[in-house]
Amino acid sequence: MNFPKEGSQLTPPHHAEDFKWKDYCPMVFRNLREMFKIDAADYMISICGNAALRELSSPGKSGSVFFLSQDDRFMIKTLRKSEVQFRFVVMGNMFCTELRIHRRFDLKGSSLGRSTDKIEIDENTTLKDLDLNYCFYLEPSWRDALLKQIEIDSKFLETQHIMDYSLLLGVHYRAPQHLRSHASHHRSVTADRLTVLSEEDVQEDEIFSYPEGLVLVPRGSDENSVVVGPHIRGSRLRASAAGFEEVDLLLPGTARLQIQLGVNMPARAEHIPAEDKTQLFHEVYDVVLYLGIIDILQEYNMTKKIEHAYKSLQFDSLSISAVDPEFYSQRFLRFIQTVFPENP
Repeated sequence: MNFPKEGSQLTPPHHAEDFKWKDYCPMVFRNLREMFKIDAADYMISICGNAALRELSSPGKSGSVFFLSQDDRFMIKTLRKSEVQFRFVVMGNMFCTELRIHRRFDLKGSSLGRSTDKIEIDENTTLKDLDLNYCFYLEPSWRDALLKQIEIDSKFLETQHIMDYSLLLGVHYRAPQHLRSHASHHRSVTADRLTVLSEEDVQEDEIFSYPEGLVLVPRGSDENSVVVGPHIRGSRLRASAAGFEEVDLLLPGTARLQIQLGVNMPARAEHIPAEDKTQLFHEVYDVVLYLGIIDILQEYNMTKKIEHAYKSLQFDSLSISAVDPEFYSQRFLRFIQTVFPENP
């Protein structure tokens, strides 16, 4: 499709030079966008509007370069020819949220080379498997749903001979000073530090007076009061402490957020001390998680088989990323189960 500078009946005007946009398998991706209720006009404005794409400061290890649309809804990744035949792929940005992402992890389940080389780590640093020193406790039914979905996804990728994918995990830490006890509330506090309030307990003038932990409320009748965001993926979640009703996450000073599988998921993060260190205090944090499987285009081709054979001569063959898809999916799932352990 041609994108003239002055615009056309099908394309918006823009400040760049005239260019051509070529879609590969356009009907397949069009159907996918329709399934996820992504409006075609909004999509084109996000990618090809007046505002320029923003290049991320830290490109991938493979040499891929990442760009973000100005509205943060979509991420564009350049691809090597060995992955697919076209130059880049457009993906939804799972970190497009009102909440600040304080830590982000790229988790594969392998250990060789799976730590960051940076000395100074900030919120934009993508950490890896060996950098992860927390485990995350979810509401039991949410953990079951999450692990089941990850198993389904990894098994599907295995049948397609895909490996080297990751779980991208974003963590938002709730500041302790934002959480204060309010004894007058009739509430139940679960083992996950999730406080469940009834709808009548939620008063506008008490929005900063919630107890310790994260607060859940039954799904509101007024959908306009809930921040849904651009995340279409993930079914809505129900909480056992709320009678298995659909619930929203109520954050003091922020918003009422719709909880979905992989989106706005409240959890309890527990610090895992290093083996050679003694921990005097039990570090526990209330967090909100954003997660999903990424990098799903790498086939276990001849190049990867040669990489596996070569690295196996030097390192433990079980520790490297380049392994056959069946073993990769099994190892991946086992590792994710340790990241999200059962509640004690």
